[in-house]
Amino acid sequence: MYQTLPQPSHPGDKINSGIEYGYLSGKTIGGSGFIKVTTSEKSARVDFILYDGKLGDSYNISLI
Repeated sequence: MYQTLPQPSHPGDKINSGIEYGYLSGKTIGGSGFIKVTTSEKSARVDFILYDGKLGDSYNISLI
């Protein structure tokens, strides 16, 4: 898994295509924010929290 985040000063919900940066696949979500990672013995949950506190995206990774 490889994930990048916008710069903290990135304003609003503007979104650029990942193709502009050389990514051939993946998901892009507009707006700045931070990553919250919650782990257990068997998995990790990754939440992208937007600048306004709303959940922008979430996914789980199996650790087994």
